[in-house]
Amino acid sequence: MRHIIITILSLLSLHLIAQEDSITSKPFKVDQIQIQYGGYIGMLSIGPYWQSKKKKTSIGVNLGYVPNLNNSKAHTMVSFKAAYTPNWDIDIKKVTINPLHIGIAGSYTFGKQFNKYQDEEYYPDDYYWWHTALRFGLFHQLQSSLELNNQKSIHLYFESSMWDINYFSYSANNNKEPLTLWDITTLALGVKYDL
Repeated sequence: MRHIIITILSLLSLHLIAQEDSITSKPFKVDQIQIQYGGYIGMLSIGPYWQSKKKKTSIGVNLGYVPNLNNSKAHTMVSFKAAYTPNWDIDIKKVTINPLHIGIAGSYTFGKQFNKYQDEEYYPDDYYWWHTALRFGLFHQLQSSLELNNQKSIHLYFESSMWDINYFSYSANNNKEPLTLWDITTLALGVKYDL
């Protein structure tokens, strides 16, 4: 709970700094708020996003939450996303469709259960070479934007992503039934709103 409060206060302070009219605060002005369902950054996540002047690149930070499911503890995560959007827009009146919005992401999951390996007595110290709470991935979004009357837009997107742990499971899997790319792909739906 302490991590949630600290993260929310940090995000709010960035937004409040951005509301000032000084030149030094302009780089911190939040351009969008994003809400996402699914996608390995929490069952539900929310966070601010910043865009470049030409809106080709963006970075964002999300705070995600996974509730208590299947007898596992609820946990909170923070994630970072950086994306690139080429100019392949399809314009239909006030709607713009962008089929290629790609990027990299990282996430960190808070909680004592992620600070150590679950089966320490069965595996030597150097068996796992990655941190159990830290994940890295690649994502692709199909995004549709609707221009609103006030020169702002609302963006709906469908996201597919692949994360490091899933890729390693795929490449190192020697089971009788190998994993498919579909098995290791994570899906999400989201919305962004211009501020």
